[in-house]
Amino acid sequence: MNNKLVGFLTAHRLQRFDTRKAEVLLYEIGVLPKYQKRGIGKALLAELKKWAKEVGADEIWVLTAQSNKAAIALYTASGGSVESNNEQLFVFKI
Repeated sequence: MNNKLVGFLTAHRLQRFDTRKAEVLLYEIGVLPKYQKRGIGKALLAELKKWAKEVGADEIWVLTAQSNKAAIALYTASGGSVESNNEQLFVFKI
């Protein structure tokens, strides 16, 4: 894209203290509308999978709304699977 920033993601490695390894939370991913549907989101997720493996994680997870059809399509096309349709969002005001 001529060295132009058109997409990003933010992820966090979360260390587990049970029998599992670490896990990675995909906090946010975005691609400028003009550049969507060109494989950029998939490429970002592929790089995230590589990084997760490098840092010893055994899973990447992300939450999204059922109404976010674009996110669901991206995650499904990138090998993700729905684990639960029963999530609740709690917010703690500080």
